[in-house]
Amino acid sequence: MSKITTPNGFTLDNSGRRVAVDPVTRIEGHLR
Repeated sequence: MSKITTPNGFTLDNSGRRVAVDPVTRIEGHLR
């Protein structure tokens, strides 16, 4: 999964969704 870290502290998922930079979100990203 390629994630782009934006200056505002958000990561742009390859799905096009913006998720907060958190371990939980990373785990959810792997599950999806």
